[in-house]
Amino acid sequence: MKLPKYVRAAGNSLFYQRDFPTSLQQAAGKKTFTYPLKIKTSEIRESALLKAVQTASEVYQLQVKMITRTESSAYNLRELDLAATAFLNARRLRTAQYATDTRDPNVISYEQANQINTDEDNFSLAEYALPEFEEVRFKQGVGEP
Repeated sequence: MKLPKYVRAAGNSLFYQRDFPTSLQQAAGKKTFTYPLKIKTSEIRESALLKAVQTASEVYQLQVKMITRTESSAYNLRELDLAATAFLNARRLRTAQYATDTRDPNVISYEQANQINTDEDNFSLAEYALPEFEEVRFKQGVGEP
């Protein structure tokens, strides 16, 4: 089976790889956008591959848009959800991983969160997964943007 445009095999996995426009590469901090399709080369089904490529293409287009447009009003809810999911995937995190809802057995309990969350600044567990929050909180504290 011939792979669609921008799809590359690396080892036993498939990835969507596409260069950012030359004018945006410096702002992006890299030349190439890479997105894992979560499909093994030995398990390719055309319908699943096309769906994964469509999602990856949407994430790429959104990344380009995020580089060029920073105002939040420029994004609809689908784009915000897609951006959040892509961000979590890049960090090997999942949606609601640090939520404290005891009704869901896959989510950490409130008691477990309080046992782990003993920092005097009362950081949430999610903030530990995203070290950038510490810098943001510091800048907010000193009045920097």
